[in-house]
Amino acid sequence: MFWKRSYNEFKDAREHPTRVRSLFLGYRDQTSLVEFRVLIPKLINLRELTVGWQEWTELPEELSLLAKLRKVAVLNMPVKTFPSFLSSCKRLDELTLRGTDITYIPSDV
Repeated sequence: MFWKRSYNEFKDAREHPTRVRSLFLGYRDQTSLVEFRVLIPKLINLRELTVGWQEWTELPEELSLLAKLRKVAVLNMPVKTFPSFLSSCKRLDELTLRGTDITYIPSDV
């Protein structure tokens, strides 16, 4: 069986969601938050997510369902609120927030 570790396009991840271990949604791949929310429960093997240059003002809370998620990067997006639900991601050990509109990060993070 063919396993592609990294997907750089939303449409590829949508076609083979259980194969995705690393996903980059960038400026070339404008993805609606609604579409991504629908895909998240199918990304059962996702370990790394980089999202950048989207128009989202929040991250989807459904990310907390991803048991294998270890790394999240949010780049140059107008996200306003710290995604505190990420604290329920037990394996998450790296979080990068760069170029966001977040003004407050809770002290328990």
